[in-house]
Amino acid sequence: MIATKTAIQKLRNYTRYLDFTLDIYRQVLEYINQIVYREWVNIEQLPAGKYRINCMERLIHSTSRNKAVYRDFDKKFYKFPSYFRRMVIAEALGNVSSHMSRYSKWEAKNKGRIAVDKRPRCNPPVFNPRCNSFPVFYKDGMSKWLNNGKVALKLYNGSDWIWFILPFEPINIKRFSESEGWVRQNPMLVKKGKRWYLHVPFEKKVELNNKTFNKPVLAVDLGLNHTAVCSVVYSDGTVTHREFLTYEGEKDRLDILLGSIAKKSKQTWLILKGQRFANSYWRIVRNLANEIAHQCSNRIVKIAKEHGV
Repeated sequence: MIATKTAIQKLRNYTRYLDFTLDIYRQVLEYINQIVYREWVNIEQLPAGKYRINCMERLIHSTSRNKAVYRDFDKKFYKFPSYFRRMVIAEALGNVSSHMSRYSKWEAKNKGRIAVDKRPRCNPPVFNPRCNSFPVFYKDGMSKWLNNGKVALKLYNGSDWIWFILPFEPINIKRFSESEGWVRQNPMLVKKGKRWYLHVPFEKKVELNNKTFNKPVLAVDLGLNHTAVCSVVYSDGTVTHREFLTYEGEKDRLDILLGSIAKKSKQTWLILKGQRFANSYWRIVRNLANEIAHQCSNRIVKIAKEHGV
């Protein structure tokens, strides 16, 4: 198993080249997203992985042995690094594949209703080629680690790609000690608001105990859309039962109560110190939240007993 931890370090020096690099990276991603979407009928016939990436690269990038179909790519994005090009192609393939999966599910879900009522239950998913992705700078080709607190990145200056040295807040090496097996990976350039950060992932190989369980295990995932997702899993990874626990009625009532509290809060000019605000509403909210928790835990125990976990 590979364990991953990421160090998020703020850059100490900004340059407009960072914005130039991010802008052209997203422009290329939008361009290739549209081409992959257009050529998906042919691309999906190929095995996933390098075959699809190589096919897309031949479509957009011309070489001495290959004439691209979409020749305007090399003219529009002159000297775009090959590392970024292959990374963008892989991301675009994933974007279009995900969209096609969602569309197939929508089509299967609404097939019967369209045949009867001549209209779908909901609008189909629309493919959006614009993505707010951030570039990963591969070692040696796009980034050079100078020391803990200084890195060289290959950035776009508006006409060409040049090396630029950027200082950043040093990483706490104690968290990623080499003696413990942590290995530094390719950094990612991220913009949050007006500030720039360097996300540096570290990976470590972790040996897990190879155990075979006679009884299955009940895995419970607490989520946002569903209160909990329960899965009965055997040691070989076989899932024999999965159940989504969603208490829609209780959650709707909870949302209405919280909305009422927010509305009253906006209408209240001043709350005196020590005065209880919307006390009756908050009491109902607490009781309702406890009720959801008790119903969920009760169902989890019943699932565990039914499957002998």
